Amino acid sequence: MAKVVAVTNQKGGVGKTTISFNLGLGLAELGNKVLLIDNDPQGNLTTSILENPEDLSADILNIFNENFDFKPQKISENLDFIGATIKLAEIADKSTAYLPYLLRTYLKGDEGNDNHEAIEHNYDYIIVDCLPSFGPLNVAALIAADYVLIPTKPAPYAIEGLVSLYKNIKKMHQHKLNTSLKVAGVLMNLVESTNIHKELEEVLKENYPDDILEVKISKGTKLEESPFFNESVMEYAPGTKQANQFNAFIREFLRRVE
Repeated sequence: MAKVVAVTNQKGGVGKTTISFNLGLGLAELGNKVLLIDNDPQGNLTTSILENPEDLSADILNIFNENFDFKPQKISENLDFIGATIKLAEIADKSTAYLPYLLRTYLKGDEGNDNHEAIEHNYDYIIVDCLPSFGPLNVAALIAADYVLIPTKPAPYAIEGLVSLYKNIKKMHQHKLNTSLKVAGVLMNLVESTNIHKELEEVLKENYPDDILEVKISKGTKLEESPFFNESVMEYAPGTKQANQFNAFIREFLRRVE
């Protein structure tokens, strides 16, 4: 069965989509069967994956409308995709008691419904790119996930989002919404060589010594450009600092979840 990973932080601007995009493409390049899911109404992952977002044929909105009879969109031999559009924002307005469980049902199957086969059996990894909030869409991702990957940057507001997320993960355990949910790691992203960044990195390491990943991703132009060409930074700018960092990050990620 696939390992389901929710990539999230309750603060925006920390690079969640960039991390999801490069992690998914990198895992697929290594020969893993990967499903990437855009669970954010902004649809940034969708525009990164598809040259023309109007070509989207597998919309996550189907899942939250309880239509499980569709297949993820084939992107490459090892990579499939479920995308999102701004219409996904409507889901938060009509949230129901069972909505947070629908993504899990689609991915892992329904014990009481033999008509829906679990999607997770077709993949090694399922990566879910989340929006920066703790509404019903993010709760759905955390209920479906085996692991949480938390991108952050050494900045006060980003760290506040990380602290809030840890509290909500604890509540997920306490209320038995997903007692097996684990933190795959905290990835320092958009790192710069400034004193404030270094000081905040040390604060994070002191408070989350077991979760801070050794690899850090530096801020860089090539990393920001690559999604516009629908390529990972490893494809777009091989040999660059950020490409090497992402390769090292993927190796560390695999050690943690394996």
